[in-house]
Amino acid sequence: MAAGNLPDVIQLVLCESAAHDASIGSWVLVRPYTRIHLAVNELFPTVLNRLALYYQLADAFGTFQIQVEVVSPGEAATQPTALRTSAQTVQFPTDRTVIDDAIYLSNIPLLEPGEYEFRLLANGQRLRRSLFVTIGIGGQK
Repeated sequence: MAAGNLPDVIQLVLCESAAHDASIGSWVLVRPYTRIHLAVNELFPTVLNRLALYYQLADAFGTFQIQVEVVSPGEAATQPTALRTSAQTVQFPTDRTVIDDAIYLSNIPLLEPGEYEFRLLANGQRLRRSLFVTIGIGGQK
């Protein structure tokens, strides 16, 4: 089935973990983030072991390749090279379907302090971005 209009993003949350809890019929998001302070003994560059990007999409019909790209500070306005990507396919059987899901990213390189962009794409077209700030302890640069 061909994809129609691109989905609308209802929610986009960067967090430590996201899982659907069948007992309550809802998603549980653990430690939503907008920034992370490195521990005293951590220096840049470093690696973030795992993050989840929870999303809720609606108002689309068909099959879409949903992808997340992580872009480092300073590259967001230029031609960026994604530091990490992850993708999955979602199916909207009707235009009234709402999709809740999460994409996990592992071993994300944090090269320097600053603002990282997490981009959500559908079939290669950007839907929305989420900004994430990394900060070194003691003004580390």
